[in-house]
Amino acid sequence: MQWFNAADQAAGWVIETEEREDVCRVLEELAHVAGHPSLVLEADDWREW
Repeated sequence: MQWFNAADQAAGWVIETEEREDVCRVLEELAHVAGHPSLVLEADDWREW
C-alpha cells in the first residue's frame, strides 16, 4: 500500500476511484490467500487515497 501511496503522489494523485477499488480488492485477495486476513483491515488504514 505504501508503494501505491508514493506512486500516486509522485504522479500527481492520478489513481481514480475505480482503480483504487481494484487495487484494494487485489490486496484483499492476496492477504486472504497468504493466510493473513487481518491485513485487509490494516491495509485500508495505510491508504492515503
